[in-house]
Amino acid sequence: MKRNTILIILIFLIKTNYKSQTTQLRYNIKIKADGASTQIQKMVKTTCTLSILQGFEVKDEYTFKNGEHTFTSTAITPTRSTPYALSREKTISVDMPLTGNANITKDDKDATILHINFWLNHKNTIDSGQTIQYETGEFDCSGNIVKTLHPVRVLSKDTITYLQKVDKIITDKWFTHAETIIKVLNQSGTTLYYLVDKYDRDGDYRLQLKNREYVSYKSSSIDLAPILIPFKFRPAVGKGRSSAAQQITSDVNLGLFIAYSYGQYKLRREGDEYKDIGGWKFTTGLFFDFGTTTLDTSSTTTADIPLGGKQTASIFVVSTGFGVTASKWDVNLGVFLGWDYGIGDYAERWNYNKKFWVGLGLGYNLSNFWKKK
Repeated sequence: MKRNTILIILIFLIKTNYKSQTTQLRYNIKIKADGASTQIQKMVKTTCTLSILQGFEVKDEYTFKNGEHTFTSTAITPTRSTPYALSREKTISVDMPLTGNANITKDDKDATILHINFWLNHKNTIDSGQTIQYETGEFDCSGNIVKTLHPVRVLSKDTITYLQKVDKIITDKWFTHAETIIKVLNQSGTTLYYLVDKYDRDGDYRLQLKNREYVSYKSSSIDLAPILIPFKFRPAVGKGRSSAAQQITSDVNLGLFIAYSYGQYKLRREGDEYKDIGGWKFTTGLFFDFGTTTLDTSSTTTADIPLGGKQTASIFVVSTGFGVTASKWDVNLGVFLGWDYGIGDYAERWNYNKKFWVGLGLGYNLSNFWKKK
């Protein structure tokens, strides 16, 4: 039977020295949030025009820092009966489903609010000589879109944009995310396609979850975690007239699994904390196992000089191979293909030295292994 004391200590040291982040809950995940089932909001800047009656005053405050000190300057402007333009932030509801790679952070002041910071779109290049037309949109005080169509122009050089290419007809809903929409035109003035911000890179998207509500997401990662292979099947081996029968072992083989994981999860609010609800996940990768095994007469039958009588010998064993696991909750079930390599004076006498085997594995959920629950 193998002894994995060194490996267990190594896994413990890795786990205890891992530091989790508290504010940033998830990094670079593929989120799916449907506005019909969750309360998705976004902070936007609006331009409003208000009428101020004669005799009233407008007070503007400006705050700035000088080292560790904060100063506030106030300007008071008398007005006549005339419109007065101002900008302010407004929260609007997002009625388009949100899907894409993003970071999720928890609001420091209100634990019910999650901030969704989407990653930029892929790069798109508009060729020199292409005819385009801009359309911009701003929100008024009521949260309605005010659109402005700009003149048609021809590009004088290649232009790189980080906008998404869209072939379908653009509706006013797209201005929820994009301040500017570019129409790429053909020679007759017909729209070939649109370039839009799928997500507003300057926008503050907020997802407010009630207690026990969740948002689903997909995530992939490279992980390092323990894997347990309790059962091994070794095919029969032979050398000359000597042979060793097939073997099924049930030794406790604990190894390190270096793997690529891809799965679907749910981030659920529980009071002021957020926890994962296990979903499906697939993992594939390499494993390493270090231990020892004791040889005797029956385990050296194919050797040129088998051990005799009650003679025994211990050797160091390095096991390596690859495997595939699938999981639904916190436990991975998988199939592994590996090889054992003996190290020591008697290693070459071992019947199964450098021979392959097939194993059934159990592993703790790789993603949740590292997370603070």
